[in-house]
Amino acid sequence: MKQENDSAKDMVVATFEIKDCHYKDNCLPTLNDMLAQATRHPIAYNDFKKDMERVTIRAIRSDLKGWKAAKRVRLDIIWGEKSKGTLRDWDNVVAAGRKIINDALVKTDTIHDDNPHYLGYGTNTFVYTDKPFVKVDIVEIEEFTR
Repeated sequence: MKQENDSAKDMVVATFEIKDCHYKDNCLPTLNDMLAQATRHPIAYNDFKKDMERVTIRAIRSDLKGWKAAKRVRLDIIWGEKSKGTLRDWDNVVAAGRKIINDALVKTDTIHDDNPHYLGYGTNTFVYTDKPFVKVDIVEIEEFTR
């Protein structure tokens, strides 16, 4: 299912969504959460990251059903954060979340690699809700712009 995006040449070609709370009251952890695991123990960090990747991989496989990118893409992400309690630092949410999402996209062979040749940096939009989610639009792009 293709939808037109803001630009005439950019098309949303695939979308997947991580739903429900998988880390505390949110979908994915922050960078600070991941660093805390890394300083605790290297194996604890590795297990923690793999758990978060598994959640993301399940969403990718469920929603994309084997779709693979043929061109360079960018990811436009909507971060549905919980509205009650302490608001999380957006930079920390994006840093950890994008790392987990990018690695899961590579592991599912949805994209060939997460270097700039295959993946451009997209938008990050934050909304507040009672039901946390992360919605990822994969947009084909012709040129990589910095």
